[in-house]
Amino acid sequence: MNIDSINKKIATVIKTVADPQTRENLILGRKGIIAVALKSVKELPVAERAQAGAALNTLKERLTKQLKTTLSSEPSFDLSLPPLEPKTGSFHPITATTDRIVQIFSGLGFVVQTGNEIVSDYDNFGSLHFPLNHPVRDTQDSFVLADLPDLLLRTQTSAAQVPIMSTNDLPLRVLVPGKTFRREIDATHQPTFHQIEGFIVDEQVTFTDLKGMLQHFVEAYFGKPMPTRFRPHYFPFTEPSAEMDVLWERPDGSKRWLEVAGSGCIHPAVLQNAGINPKKYQGVAFGFGIDRLPMLRHGISHMRDLSNNNEELLRQFSIL
Repeated sequence: MNIDSINKKIATVIKTVADPQTRENLILGRKGIIAVALKSVKELPVAERAQAGAALNTLKERLTKQLKTTLSSEPSFDLSLPPLEPKTGSFHPITATTDRIVQIFSGLGFVVQTGNEIVSDYDNFGSLHFPLNHPVRDTQDSFVLADLPDLLLRTQTSAAQVPIMSTNDLPLRVLVPGKTFRREIDATHQPTFHQIEGFIVDEQVTFTDLKGMLQHFVEAYFGKPMPTRFRPHYFPFTEPSAEMDVLWERPDGSKRWLEVAGSGCIHPAVLQNAGINPKKYQGVAFGFGIDRLPMLRHGISHMRDLSNNNEELLRQFSIL
């Protein structure tokens, strides 16, 4: 009888047998490794039997404690209980919010078109009437492709305006949802974020039409009247321009105005860049920060919570 050989057999069983009860039976059962070894003691010379028997009994006591502890630590299952509910998937809050925005504006005659995430400097800035010295053209604000300096990750979904206007028949009512990219990060900004651009090009469309649409959207999205305000603002591609704010209530009960949309009448120069006669056609445009809307609706305090893959948090927003 060789104690080292017995220990190797026991180690193999512990390593390869997953079920704790089966492990115990194979090692300590009536026909287990220890029982077989104890029976073989009588075959040893008389002088060696006492020492071998004592060694096996010591090993048996240690293994009994070890295996009983392992068995008692295994979770028990009550087979009379009903089965656990299966986990079901749901749309991410950003996807669900985008779908809801599209649904609301589709009722106003808008159609969805896509734009490129990598765009030219002209589409992102030049065609939208940005001066050459405008600060957003700085590489500190934009992600420029190192080997192709005329190309960048779009900083706004407005980059799709002129390409869509110049390749589609008028009148137009268009939504352009998608990712945008800027070098910004704080509680309400991320370097990768989501916008949805909307614009109308038609005869006799006015800022009054724009304001009415945005107010309709806010009430439809939140399902209740929401305090809003329009502040005069400057955008190179709209004139006049305004930002729309919604009164945001933080989780602690405090309130602050949070900008959710930029808007205005499309600048005549932008229409001309798209080959449209600004004397015959007018346009209005708006852009929403999609990430901010679920923050407002559900009291999310930090935009990063929407992108950190916290399953427990995201499951709370399965219905938006």
